[in-house]
Amino acid sequence: MRADLDNCYRPYVGLTGDIAQTLEALTPQLKRSKRPALSSSILQAIVAARNLLSQEAASRGGTPIHPLRIVHEMQPFLTTDLTLCLDMGSFHLWMARHLYSFRARQSLTTNGQQTLGVALPWGIAASLVRPADKIVLDEAHARHLLRTYCVYYNKTRTHLSLSKDAPDRREVHRPERRVMIVGLRILGGLHHRYERRAA
Repeated sequence: MRADLDNCYRPYVGLTGDIAQTLEALTPQLKRSKRPALSSSILQAIVAARNLLSQEAASRGGTPIHPLRIVHEMQPFLTTDLTLCLDMGSFHLWMARHLYSFRARQSLTTNGQQTLGVALPWGIAASLVRPADKIVLDEAHARHLLRTYCVYYNKTRTHLSLSKDAPDRREVHRPERRVMIVGLRILGGLHHRYERRAA
């Protein structure tokens, strides 16, 4: 399948056909007897920085616990059969910057575009996609999400068996002039509650 060319994407050569066969044909053509000196020096600098950071993190004790110490303690557990799901917050920045992961989609970190509470659904999805993996996420946050849903279920969600009311009876908002309906997000927009409010 040929690539779509445009002003920003103009490859010199396009390899079409079976990807596996193409890679098998190209692999013998790659001849590099040793790593270039520049690459070696860069990698050595990275290793030295990691070792220094690891020593610094191990030395941080006391309370409150410094995020680097938690990163240091988590690193040995980040094996190939573990998926880490992180929610939004300042702590996830420490994890994203300093926790080393070498498998694609092993450490799931929000980029700030998602709303609060992505770790729990990510953990559920990861357990479906990788059933043999150990899934690590914040239990306290999972409990918070479940409590929020319980409040929504009992106070807001309509039930046919209750004549479209909630178990904890809801206030009825009668139609009025110059009043608009406002949707309030629950669980980051997974559910909504609607109210009438003055325009």
